[in-house]
Amino acid sequence: MLLNSDFTAARNIADAINAEFKKSIATALDSRRIDINVADSGAPSVPILISRVQNLSISFHSPAKVVVNERTGTIVMGAT
Repeated sequence: MLLNSDFTAARNIADAINAEFKKSIATALDSRRIDINVADSGAPSVPILISRVQNLSISFHSPAKVVVNERTGTIVMGAT
């Protein structure tokens, strides 16, 4: 489960897991949830599977933000 819902991040996580295991065991169900088929993973135990998954490197892109102050006419834009 992702703390902040993001369809792109969910898809990227599922893709990274599938690349690590070299088979399609992970599926992004929605913007917050990624399911992993433990039986198809080939991992000898659940703790080993979790260890492999939690050590994957995944890059996240924060969405740009635009803040408009109608009273002063100030517009602030930023991205990370």
